[in-house]
Amino acid sequence: MFFGSLNGNVEQHIVVSNNNPETKADADDEGLAVSRSHSEEQTDVAEAITELMGEMDDNGNWLFSKQSQWIAVYRILVDYLGWNSEYRDFCRRMDRFGSFRVPCNEYTVKRIDGIFGKPFSKWDRNMFNGAGAVFERQYKVARRLIELLGLEV
Repeated sequence: MFFGSLNGNVEQHIVVSNNNPETKADADDEGLAVSRSHSEEQTDVAEAITELMGEMDDNGNWLFSKQSQWIAVYRILVDYLGWNSEYRDFCRRMDRFGSFRVPCNEYTVKRIDGIFGKPFSKWDRNMFNGAGAVFERQYKVARRLIELLGLEV
């Protein structure tokens, strides 16, 4: 699948500490900085979302089935990869990746609030007032994206 231009090859050099579990960069065995280009990250994200869109749950239903589930993708990319938190920018970036089975819609993403407006690390089933199916849909997409991106959360 062709995703189009992924904004050039701007290199990101980040120093990583072995004792910081919240680091958002790759590190070698000694905690030294590892270069990772912006375009490599963009490609990884596009491929992960494409794979996520094609996955089914245990009941044979699409894992990613509703536009509102883009908030789960948004949360992971903002919280763990440091993406810009502007909803419009997020949806434009998704559009540049190509056409997904479930399109990203800025209005749908930005109208989600409550527990899903909080960082993913603060999502709590007990705070979602019993709407278990809604929470589970979002949570499963977020967890699977974390796995596909190889993030340690």
